[in-house]
Amino acid sequence: MRHRRDHRRALVASWAVATLFAGAAAGAELSVPTAPAEAKRRTLHLAESTFQVLRVVEDERRGERLLCNRECDFVQGAMSLADPDTLVLEYTRSALVALAFLPRAPRSILCLGLGTGSLPRFLASRYPEAQVDVVEIDPAVPPVAERFFRFRAGLRLRVHVADAADFVKNRRDRYDLVVLDAAFGPDPPRQLATKAFFEDLRARTAPGGVVVANFASAVLCPRAAVLPFRMKEALSPVTTFQTASPANLVAVGGAPLPEARVLAERLEAIMAERRPGFDLARLVHDMPRW
Repeated sequence: MRHRRDHRRALVASWAVATLFAGAAAGAELSVPTAPAEAKRRTLHLAESTFQVLRVVEDERRGERLLCNRECDFVQGAMSLADPDTLVLEYTRSALVALAFLPRAPRSILCLGLGTGSLPRFLASRYPEAQVDVVEIDPAVPPVAERFFRFRAGLRLRVHVADAADFVKNRRDRYDLVVLDAAFGPDPPRQLATKAFFEDLRARTAPGGVVVANFASAVLCPRAAVLPFRMKEALSPVTTFQTASPANLVAVGGAPLPEARVLAERLEAIMAERRPGFDLARLVHDMPRW
């Protein structure tokens, strides 16, 4: 979910590109492996689970380790080999805008979708006072995250192998921050695209809390265009941002966009106190609202 100032021109150009990536997903970034680039990729793991094909490759050219599909044209997650604690993928960085919607630091965080575990691991390290719960439907994913991407579950970072729809329907905990990043392709799982699911998300969100969701944009998947509106039905108000890539949108629901001065102050405080490792304030400034 991504974009910059020249919004319309980028969208038109990206329609041609999007046809090349029918297998790419929300919840991930696109990777375009040319023959020379593929030659520099070393496969560390390749297995088919009940839900998907999981391939782990090391990209020597980029200095990154990737979790992707068999062809590696859909990247679920990435880790920098030089700095494993940083957030590599643009949409994971963009999702942190949700922190500026909160009046205080989150004490409870729910991540729906694990992947490499980079975002829950990042949040747990920057917010050591918070309890982080992660829900992942595919039991093959947590071992891969642990073996190849330095993910470690613990008392404050718990992994639940379950369907996200069932988890939010049946759970009674409430969370300051909910991160929705669970999909195997441009179309989200059906159970995560219903009005009832978003209403259950609202029920799991604490007073003053927010839900941030990573959606495929209409550029990548026209059928996904309804999702921000469905989210708005249950979690109004919703502010949707276009990220640097036209493939992704980041939507924040449950609280209004802070006015400019408050937003700037909160972003600067996050930068100073949590040290994300990149200029979050500049990133948010450059993301147009969709």
